[in-house]
Amino acid sequence: PLSIFSSSLDPAESLYKFLKENEKLSFQQIAAELHRDQKSIWATYQRSWRRKKQLFLIQDEKYFLPLSIFKKRKYSFLESIVFYLNSVHHLSNKQIAGSLQRTPNTVAVLMKRARDKHESA
Repeated sequence: PLSIFSSSLDPAESLYKFLKENEKLSFQQIAAELHRDQKSIWATYQRSWRRKKQLFLIQDEKYFLPLSIFKKRKYSFLESIVFYLNSVHHLSNKQIAGSLQRTPNTVAVLMKRARDKHESA
């Protein structure tokens, strides 16, 4: 769900925390699904748990992100999110910024980086 990325946690912390606690996946399953190192997922999760103890509460979620967008290592998590929301759901930078609690300028920079990386592939 998109709403997990509007918390005070870093995007990776939010994703790993959600997958571990809400979806009940093991660190090994998360690592296999996202093509990431299990030890770094564990360390990132531990940091997220110290910063936010409670579970994510998901209510009336409008947008869900497929895990597959996080597999491409050349994009940052936020670049993946912004590019997906713009490409698939045709959201404007302002709409994305509101959903992620970021500024429209931040989203514009992320979008430009993602597009540049996409075009160079």
